Amino acid sequence: MVLVLLAAVLFAGSRWLGRDSAELRLMEQASPTPGRNAFAALWLMPYDIPPDEIEAIAAQDVRRFAARDPADTSEFVSSAEGRYPRAADSSGGSPEWCDWRGNGCLAHVRANRDALAKALAERAPVIDRMRALSGVGHHRDLFKPVVHRPLSIPIGTYSRELLTAQALTVVDGDAAGAMADLCTTVSTWRPLAANSDSLIATMLAMSIVESSSRLLADVLAEQPDGQPIPSTCKTAYVPPVPAEYLPCTAMRGELGLVDGAAKTMDREALENPWGWLVYDRQMTRVRTANHLAHSCKREVQEAALRGEPVTVPWAGGLATPLCAGNLAGCLVTEIAAPAYTDYLHRTQDHAARLQAMELLLRLHENTDDRSYGERLAAMPADSIPTGRKIEVVDTDGGEALRLELFWQGQGRYWEVPLTAPTDPAVSPPPTGGGA
Repeated sequence: MVLVLLAAVLFAGSRWLGRDSAELRLMEQASPTPGRNAFAALWLMPYDIPPDEIEAIAAQDVRRFAARDPADTSEFVSSAEGRYPRAADSSGGSPEWCDWRGNGCLAHVRANRDALAKALAERAPVIDRMRALSGVGHHRDLFKPVVHRPLSIPIGTYSRELLTAQALTVVDGDAAGAMADLCTTVSTWRPLAANSDSLIATMLAMSIVESSSRLLADVLAEQPDGQPIPSTCKTAYVPPVPAEYLPCTAMRGELGLVDGAAKTMDREALENPWGWLVYDRQMTRVRTANHLAHSCKREVQEAALRGEPVTVPWAGGLATPLCAGNLAGCLVTEIAAPAYTDYLHRTQDHAARLQAMELLLRLHENTDDRSYGERLAAMPADSIPTGRKIEVVDTDGGEALRLELFWQGQGRYWEVPLTAPTDPAVSPPPTGGGA
């Protein structure tokens, strides 16, 4: 009897104490929305729609999705389908587009110039729409946050097509034009990486900036030092702002998405006569916020600016008093928590890559007789990514700038060339879907 009473007290205390937190209040604050929302342009990217009709069609789609039966899990298709020409899926073709990281892109396009030029000519409208994104300032997904929300950024392949087109411009003799175009791409996607309420959109934006930077480095490596660098590149690689070091805005959007999924769990728990004993939506929301809020805390942001790797703190596992009244909710959040540290580290690496690329531009602008390593050693301390190991290293094909990463899921270093490889075979071939 005593044990039953103690269990009841623990359960009641857990339910009472776990309904609010400073972290939840922090995550409920609105993030800045600078400039124009890219949502409509990204969602309708596959369709050849007159520019002055895009916002209205996107708004109509948002209303249609909001009015859908929550139980409807079928694919949601834009009202533009069948009314406007749609770019066909071009993945899996041959020859392939440049890969999503930009590896070996120039060598690949040189080896397949005619076939890729023909394929790109057929894709000109969608590539033009990718370029037309220039000037957007943020991304807010306007579809209501539910489990089966449509992916509003169906452009992974299109970014690779644009990268391939930019490499073709180099191959066809206009390196300066290609560099200007690449730097415009970087300037376009940096604000979206910093100001998107979607982790998927944030990671995609960072990958586009990375691949564009890698191709830009490849192009610069083929130019003589002292060659004029387009002014757009100076703008593209201005020092990162605090929002580019940690994905606070994306984490706030993630909380909304997780809460949308929690509504479904809440309904299922209510349908089960005992479900309410192991699941509470508000407590799950609080615990999720406690994981996600780390990137929005001022002291954590200051640590990121100092170059310290930021990790999501452990919440104590399932054996905590607050899980006594929400075991299922704790289990769900505990499974998801480790992935969030990876997102923090990848964002910190994104900021460091931007700084590394600004260094690379300086190294190429310098025309004295010192080696790249000596030039790097003479750079002002405030131009070096804080807390990072960055160095000039010898490679099989020449010299490269190497940055040590926090997230090492695809290698310990990010490395871009300073000199062109003497053997084209040194460049790795693209991987993934293609033309």
